[in-house]
Amino acid sequence: MRIVGVRVRDVPVGAAMRNAAIGFDAMTATAVVLATDSGQVGYAFDSIGRYGKSALLQARFIPRLLNAAPAALLDREGVIDPPAVARAAMANEKPGGHGERPGAIGLLEAAAWDLRAKAKGVPAWHAIADYYGVREASGAIAVYATCGHFRTDDVLTLEVAQALERGYRCVKIKLGGSIEADLLRLERAAAALPAAAQWAVDVNCALAPERTAAWLDALEPFKLAWIEEPVPPLDFERLRACAGLTGTPLA
Repeated sequence: MRIVGVRVRDVPVGAAMRNAAIGFDAMTATAVVLATDSGQVGYAFDSIGRYGKSALLQARFIPRLLNAAPAALLDREGVIDPPAVARAAMANEKPGGHGERPGAIGLLEAAAWDLRAKAKGVPAWHAIADYYGVREASGAIAVYATCGHFRTDDVLTLEVAQALERGYRCVKIKLGGSIEADLLRLERAAAALPAAAQWAVDVNCALAPERTAAWLDALEPFKLAWIEEPVPPLDFERLRACAGLTGTPLA
């Protein structure tokens, strides 16, 4: 198996929704295709909430990948090795200060995992588990649905209900860091949640310092599975302060 081409394209998200920090109407995302001499292709599409990575991919990472020795990208069985793909793309990059690099590299690696899974004839999760020697007796993987962006109030309850109908038993919604508004959103989401379901919230770093203690206290009765990004991830002191104010896990 040899990678013979990489196609990349930024596409508009154009969604009329937002989280507490950003809107998605003018945002882009990136699609990547890895083509091989065997005819198999690997696909990847990055997460919304960021912007397209085609400039980085085309200027630095894809040329390195195509210039790498083909054998350096394969495992002992001659199958594509996704971590080796990431290492090749990161050649001559300074460690640390990753910035936008992880998203671009992650696209190439995700497409390589798709390729590996197809070559092995197994689902992607199975290929990843085998690669790292993970063995789960039940074969179960914990997943959750993410929805509940800021649109209109009636959509929130509908999206949570749809996630449950599709089989999810843990649902994450967006909050904005305002006690009154967030409690109302939680109540609307709770209307669609059975008692056995888990749920979590994502604040997208919007929780103001002066509201932190009161906001966390107000959310405590909801028994959330986790609170995601109440403050910016690199603000370690505020994260530590949040952790001391709530028993709910922080992400």
